[in-house]
Amino acid sequence: MVSENSDASGGETTALALKILVAGGFGVGKTTLVGAVSEIRPLRTEELLSEAGQSVDDTDGVDQKVTTTVAMDFGRITIRSGLSL
Repeated sequence: MVSENSDASGGETTALALKILVAGGFGVGKTTLVGAVSEIRPLRTEELLSEAGQSVDDTDGVDQKVTTTVAMDFGRITIRSGLSL
């Protein structure tokens, strides 16, 4: 999201864009984290696991997992007035 900040002289306003990237291995909880902290319903790109991914996605320890994120999850959290991530 965008936060507007005034410079020290009280003149121009500049926009500051902030984002957080959550990265990690298959089945570690990235989608769960985004869903847990987001104040909006997250945009998700979940699809069913397929045979094509069996050689790539190690489901040991997450045997109940039937979907995977194919692009990204997007959520939002407000830190303070005018500053959202």
